[in-house]
Amino acid sequence: MKVLHVLDFSPPFYGGLGKHLDALGSVMRDEGHELHLAFPRERAWFEQAAKTAATVSALPQIVRPVRSGFADVIDRVGTRAEYDIVHLHFSFALPLALALKPSRRRRFRVVYHWHNPPKSLLRHRENRAHGVDAEGDRMEAARRKAGGSAIRAWLKRSVSDLAARSGDGIIRRHVAVSGEIRDLLVEHRWTRPRKIVCIPNRLPRMPNGAAGRIVERRELVVGSVANFREQKDHATLLRAFARCLQHRSDIRLLLVGDGTTRPAALALARELGIEARVDFRGYMGVPDAAYREMDVFVLSSHYEGQGIVVLEAMAHGLPVVATDLPAIRETMEGCEMEMLVPSRDPDAMSSAILKLLESPSLRADMAQMARRAAARLGSTEDWARSLIDLYTAVLGER
Repeated sequence: MKVLHVLDFSPPFYGGLGKHLDALGSVMRDEGHELHLAFPRERAWFEQAAKTAATVSALPQIVRPVRSGFADVIDRVGTRAEYDIVHLHFSFALPLALALKPSRRRRFRVVYHWHNPPKSLLRHRENRAHGVDAEGDRMEAARRKAGGSAIRAWLKRSVSDLAARSGDGIIRRHVAVSGEIRDLLVEHRWTRPRKIVCIPNRLPRMPNGAAGRIVERRELVVGSVANFREQKDHATLLRAFARCLQHRSDIRLLLVGDGTTRPAALALARELGIEARVDFRGYMGVPDAAYREMDVFVLSSHYEGQGIVVLEAMAHGLPVVATDLPAIRETMEGCEMEMLVPSRDPDAMSSAILKLLESPSLRADMAQMARRAAARLGSTEDWARSLIDLYTAVLGER
């Protein structure tokens, strides 16, 4: 079979995405199939991607696909290359563009990949959890106070519902990285249960000895690996660490990653007076060395599709403190759940971190649980074979 993966952005670094696509390309090639990749713009890592993919190309029409003629280009390319499957990622405008322009010559079948839960459905769930319906008076007051309106929120969700259900008409299978995403899509009738499958992301197999700690030092290291953007909420982590420093002076915070909110995080560290104890390490393509420096891993996200960095930390034998999100609970199944804390709560987060810092035996027990749980989940090669099985099933349908 010939499969084209279309991704709606060209990340500066290949990273975890590249590890998964490399595994898929290798397994497909070994089994006599072809993986083809398309991104909006060319990057230096195209050469690396081409080691396992049959072709790697830049396709500018991926950006603004509804307006740019994306459907025509994909139909033309797909017909010429005789793709069996077109697998779309990230932007739901991609399948929507195909749905809005039906074509008799379209022979390929469409798969869509959900890497994060839809924000509109998360907001709706949060409103319901607080006993407030989006059309109710209290919701309207809250929206107005925040500069919006209940009507605007309702309209945005209605547009999202319409776009999702329209796009679903041309999608043969949805792939969700977590059960939370699958359940949200089915509950809100964005698709039907038989059309969606849960295939979580995995990690490459780790060589023996890769998870060893760096132990000869006088300080303990709290660490996080996360892109700097609003979702990751570095502000809560910094405030929690500042509270930890009030109890212990022998600790350091290691932050790996880069992004738009990094300047604000640097400013907050200065404001809190903890700048000297925070190491802003920047982006690391392979953060294994950073994981080996850490004694405790923390993720402070507001929401996650899966939280692959939590899985990486577990594989490195790190005890984890994280916000209590459904996707994180799935990833950490078999680990200590008491270390899951409410989002945007620096007091709860600092208490959990301190509990681990002050108990070497608890850290050791959680490290053991984390390694076992991560090992049970399988590898990127297992992930690739699950996708190939999915493609085979889709092509076997009428």
